[in-house]
Amino acid sequence: MGGRNDFQREWGNQTDIGRHFGMTAVALGRFLIAQGLRDPVTKQATSHALDDGYAKATPLKDGTPFFLWNRQKLGGMLKGAGVRMASPVEYHTKRVYAEMSQLLRSRDDDDGSDKMARYAWEMWPDVMRDAVGDAPKDIRDTVSKAVIALMIKNGLIEADDGNLPADGSRAGAPVAVSSTGREPLAGP
Repeated sequence: MGGRNDFQREWGNQTDIGRHFGMTAVALGRFLIAQGLRDPVTKQATSHALDDGYAKATPLKDGTPFFLWNRQKLGGMLKGAGVRMASPVEYHTKRVYAEMSQLLRSRDDDDGSDKMARYAWEMWPDVMRDAVGDAPKDIRDTVSKAVIALMIKNGLIEADDGNLPADGSRAGAPVAVSSTGREPLAGP
């Protein structure tokens, strides 16, 4: 039982494995290339990586090559190379910030999806609450505060009084920032 969960515990993509070590997918890709596990030209797993169980070919539905990586084997290799594993707070902060950054930056995309952009704009606190909910309960407040601090630092939101609550709720008057200027967020 739990076949899918067992598979997901054993195998992961570069983004997820990298987050556990405070690395981007690109940085992990460079590490894999340096270790001879990823081809520098094709960006695909090498035969060595496949044969030795570091990688597994999992092509996308359209046939595009895609590879998952063995979490335990890569983790051991990364630790052996002196790469420190991210703490649970660091991991979840990076994960939630990536999701929120993508959501809030979508409002500035000029692809004609103004309705979706406005929806994302208005719903970010609810989306954040859900994303933070995947973190262990004892670190959720810390993760929320860290993500909000990153969003303010990187200009995704502003806090009128600098007193945003840890749960991402609207108290503290958060204001989203876009290419058109500051706009107050609608409250629930």
